Amino acid sequence: MALKQPFALKTVIGDDPPELKADSGEAFLIKDILIWRAKSSYITVRIEKSTIGYFRIKGPFGSHQEFRRGAAQHSHTIRVDGG
Repeated sequence: MALKQPFALKTVIGDDPPELKADSGEAFLIKDILIWRAKSSYITVRIEKSTIGYFRIKGPFGSHQEFRRGAAQHSHTIRVDGG
């Protein structure tokens, strides 16, 4: 299966739950879920009726899906040698 949209992003603003729907013969590869300023304490990730993940997103013990603004670790490891 060919990759149609590499590095595609889905942004949802507000309280509406995000929803993705693949057409027949298509699939999604979700690499990350990032949440900023959550109102709820947990999220449930489902595919159709099956629960595939339950994540803490707020509380005294931190978030598993924290949106770290400007904290990309890879940006500090770029090296240019010999030139």
